Amino acid sequence: MNLISLLQSLFKKRPKPVVHQQPVQATRPEPTTSSVDQPVNDDFFDVPEQPSTPIAVAPQPKICHATIHYLDEHNQPLRSPINLTGNEHTAIHLPWLKFTGYYLANIHNLQQNFDQSPITIWLTYLPKMAAPVFVIHRNLDGGPLVKPQLLRGALNEPYQAKPFDGGVNFVQHVSANQTGHFQEKTQTVVFEYDPLNLKYADTNDVRYIQLLASTPVYEKPSQETKLTTQLPKHSIWRLFGTATTTAGTCWYNLGGYWILPTEHELLATNPYLKQTYQVPPQFNLDYQTITAEDVTLQGHILGSTVTLWQAPYIGPVRCQLQEQRAVNLIQVVILDNHSRWYELSNHYWILASLVTVDEV
Repeated sequence: MNLISLLQSLFKKRPKPVVHQQPVQATRPEPTTSSVDQPVNDDFFDVPEQPSTPIAVAPQPKICHATIHYLDEHNQPLRSPINLTGNEHTAIHLPWLKFTGYYLANIHNLQQNFDQSPITIWLTYLPKMAAPVFVIHRNLDGGPLVKPQLLRGALNEPYQAKPFDGGVNFVQHVSANQTGHFQEKTQTVVFEYDPLNLKYADTNDVRYIQLLASTPVYEKPSQETKLTTQLPKHSIWRLFGTATTTAGTCWYNLGGYWILPTEHELLATNPYLKQTYQVPPQFNLDYQTITAEDVTLQGHILGSTVTLWQAPYIGPVRCQLQEQRAVNLIQVVILDNHSRWYELSNHYWILASLVTVDEV
């Protein structure tokens, strides 16, 4: 067999083999369940539920707290704290309180709105400054001894004026307002000093002095006030009072002038007078009071020899006082004879013409 025959035999069509198959039996279909025969559920005909929409609910506001403290300059409370409440982020309305004698000086941790965290606010008040108190130190003649002192303090705060250093033992008089409270108006305290620290007294039963030597005269009980006048030996003079120093030296008042005799004799009467000294009889005049007014004044008595009265024109008492003696006046009356009288704090009376009232 040649090549060509071989190829033809390879590509020649061959018959397919017969395949014997098993007979297939037809299967009876399962009967379907009818809607008539099938039981029906209760919710078979219900409308399908739609997805529910949630109801929008506004959030409840949060209640917040704030505490307000009112303090003085020493961080001491001026009153109990005030507690405020409000919704978060709402405005805080501070109670702006006033306290007598204080002013608002500082606010610490000031907040405008409430916050979820508690808030504490501090209001600090300082005392209001009052008008000053002037303290004047002068001698009995009204001359200044030192520069006036100036006391300052808060309104209604107490004060106490004191003598200048080293002068406490020389104070003869001090005004009634030495202690008090600072006010809205200026006040003045006056201290009067006797630089010699003299103790004044009446002569009582000793009414005259006889000089046993020529004696110089002084304008005041002080060596610095010596005059050129000399009183003669053996002369007798009426006495109106004495002034004694701390060393025991005794000055004698002759009615406006003073002597410091080295040789003298004290007498109860003047042997050269024919009649002894007689006390003037008491007046017994009936005057009506036109006006009477209680006062609180201060003044100075003019002169050194004055007459005080137990009542206007009743019970005269002749007194020897130091020059420009300061007095407190508690009442003024005017009688129907147009005379004006002051009642002193010791309840004696004096004619108004003998007193200079200090300016208020």
